[in-house]
Amino acid sequence: MTSEPEASRRRHQALAVATAFFALFSIVGFAFYGLPFFYDFFVRELGWTRAQVTSGNAFAKLVIGPLFGFFAGVVVDRFGPRRLMLLGILFAGLAPIGLGGTTTLAAFYAFYLMNALGYVTGGPLPNQVMLSRWFDAGRGKAMGIAYLGIGVGGALVPLLATRSPRPWDGAPRSRSSASS
Repeated sequence: MTSEPEASRRRHQALAVATAFFALFSIVGFAFYGLPFFYDFFVRELGWTRAQVTSGNAFAKLVIGPLFGFFAGVVVDRFGPRRLMLLGILFAGLAPIGLGGTTTLAAFYAFYLMNALGYVTGGPLPNQVMLSRWFDAGRGKAMGIAYLGIGVGGALVPLLATRSPRPWDGAPRSRSSASS
């Protein structure tokens, strides 16, 4: 029979794995790997070139990674992963909302930067630290389950996007008809 502290620890470990799975599912799978599915929409609806649209991702990685990657590691070591993950969830949640309503290239790049910031502060780094603190034995299995969230989230984006009603179906709107 399992003792109460051990049963409680197992519940907390399961919660940590579920938290990591869903954080990686949404922040990395949906918001990071799922966004390229919508590149054609940005090109078609907003009249941007494919190079301008794909540059958002590259620009965000080049700016956010070097500037905030080390900082995120320091924050995790000093304050723990929870605070950093909460910040990351906020950034990663606001970025797709902003991208969904953007009409200017500057706003597009700003929200893509926010998306990358969400990835750095709520993605793999703090989740790995969180899981490594909860697991001694079974750490690899816990990480493997958590990382399945990335693939599941990324795979669901096109499935969900093609099943829902899409306002951009049909003939592309011209800029003049979009404003009238």
